[in-house]
Amino acid sequence: MIKLSFVLPCYNTGKYVIQCLDSLYQQCLHDEEFEIICVDDCSTDNTVSIIEEYALMHKQVKLVKHLSNLGSGGAYNTGIRVSQGEYIWFVDSDDYLNEGAAQFLLEVMDCESLEVIQFNLIPFSENGYFKDDKLRFNGNLRESTVVIDGVGYLSLLSSFPGNYFNYMPVPAYRKIYRRSFILDNNLFFTPTTVGTDYLQNMQMLLCTRRMKHLNHDYYCFRINQAGVTKGRMTVNKMVFASNNYSMSCRCIKQSNLPYTIKNKIISTIVASLNSYVSYLPLITLNEKKYFISQIQDRLDLINYVDSYKKRFFIRYPFFLYLFSFIVPPVMYQLLIKFKRIWRC
Repeated sequence: MIKLSFVLPCYNTGKYVIQCLDSLYQQCLHDEEFEIICVDDCSTDNTVSIIEEYALMHKQVKLVKHLSNLGSGGAYNTGIRVSQGEYIWFVDSDDYLNEGAAQFLLEVMDCESLEVIQFNLIPFSENGYFKDDKLRFNGNLRESTVVIDGVGYLSLLSSFPGNYFNYMPVPAYRKIYRRSFILDNNLFFTPTTVGTDYLQNMQMLLCTRRMKHLNHDYYCFRINQAGVTKGRMTVNKMVFASNNYSMSCRCIKQSNLPYTIKNKIISTIVASLNSYVSYLPLITLNEKKYFISQIQDRLDLINYVDSYKKRFFIRYPFFLYLFSFIVPPVMYQLLIKFKRIWRC
């Protein structure tokens, strides 16, 4: 019986994927207890050939190839549909796991009948490991929780000093899910990149009844300068972020969460929305047209930004759109410098 399905979204990670795969064989699991589903999202490097060669020596490895690029969210969805395990762990193929992590985490999930278990990570770069508990949307909690539901978990985060929702642990790779929980609640991802984890995480928290956070560092997260988050801004990233964060806002707004918690979460999401929308004046005219045509719910996007920001271009986002078409980028940069004096 397959206990755990590792799902690896793979896109141009030929430099790192062997380290990731090797770490999955150091989890103290019997060969028949796990499978490794590598979903190639149209890599252009040697990622596929490396995985194919690795699969010849390891029967647990399965390679699925996308015919078109569907982003990390699309790769997650493919892995969910192909998987046969009782549990699913999404592992980015440029990261790796600490030895024995899966065995211990599965024991906790079985013992406490959890739907989701969440844990801490260790960030690292080519220069070595470092401690940073406040990565944006990827921070660590230095206290374990009891078994709790998602609303209780969000209430706990709201009790932390400041707005901890800026650092809450969002990504799918730092959780193990019961597969039936994902399927029963339709917790699939949007086939995009930026914001897809955030939206799915919020949807998950609003329906889970049994989850737990452990303050142990089981996941090693690579700060990859060529990755989606650190790479250069593109119009597609702007579209994905705008749609996913807008849907997250709607999800929270329609929930039964207390008003104070809603307010904290939505203000955090809107700040992220604004950081992407602010790039609009700096892209080409055709990209601007594409961006606006791809926004799924422009009214919601405008309303959310309008509700939580007070500066002129943010309170009235359509002015930002208009200026992005008629104001040259150099002039826009000058306006940005002086926009702090334009208060409503």
